Amino acid sequence: NYKTMSTWKMTRRKADECNESDEVLRRLQDPFWRLQNLYHIKSEDTGSVIQFRPYPEQMEVFKSILIEGHQRLIIPKARRRGMSTGIDLLMFDQALTKAGYEAGIVDRNQADASKKLENIIKTSYDKLPQICKNGLATYKNNDDRLAFQTLGDTVSNLYASTGYRGGNCNFLHISEWGWIQCEDPKRSEEIQTGAVQAARKGIIVVETTWKGGKNGHLWDYMDQSLTTPEKEKNPRSWRHLFFPWHTDLAYSLNSSLTIRPECEEYFEELENEHNITLTIGQKRWYQEEAWPLRNNRFGEYPSTLEECFKS
Repeated sequence: NYKTMSTWKMTRRKADECNESDEVLRRLQDPFWRLQNLYHIKSEDTGSVIQFRPYPEQMEVFKSILIEGHQRLIIPKARRRGMSTGIDLLMFDQALTKAGYEAGIVDRNQADASKKLENIIKTSYDKLPQICKNGLATYKNNDDRLAFQTLGDTVSNLYASTGYRGGNCNFLHISEWGWIQCEDPKRSEEIQTGAVQAARKGIIVVETTWKGGKNGHLWDYMDQSLTTPEKEKNPRSWRHLFFPWHTDLAYSLNSSLTIRPECEEYFEELENEHNITLTIGQKRWYQEEAWPLRNNRFGEYPSTLEECFKS
């Protein structure tokens, strides 16, 4: 009886392990499960490695691309909304699950591009669980490129630079094109004629604070998104998602600061004309942090989409 019980326990344990393994493999087929459970990033605040848990805004981007099939997105936003993190993890997830994937991050300068590659993508790559590392081999790993292959299949490449030209880019992330189109028109043109054309058959996501008003190469695409009726759009048409400052609970200040009349007038305008009601903490934060930026506050911390284009 003892031997029978021991054998039964071992058989059941093996069965449980197989069932658990099957369940993990089943979950790994779901990109939303992977994006919510599998990846790690380096915290901007502490520098420590933490598990990535997507914000609702990041999930909105994932759904736009993975469920609705949109291939060209412009995301005007306030600062520090986590868009780069979400976009680059989605890019990495696609490269990890599709052999021979080509993707690129284009940023204001090489340092910013390399930082995204290091803190977001490489951190997740290094922290993958063993079940995902089996058969995974690093082909190239430096400041501007991560290349890997699974079980000897075609190499996938992720690049980080100030531009992208040539090849067939499956996923292009352009960061701060709003700033680039205003401050560096020549490179903005290079992004339009080089990077965007390289990704003409792939996914293109632009996340940016805005600068330059209704001018520049990015504005031309934004104008298409704003003026083309939804019923006339196709998966490759330009679309936009807007994320203002006031939907982030972190933008609030606990103090006894008195709201000045000119600021209160602005807040009343937001409520009366746009149905945006702010807490006293949000008003104090905006007066302290955003208001001193004068006209630039519209680009750095927009309350409405139209405000972006006042910058």
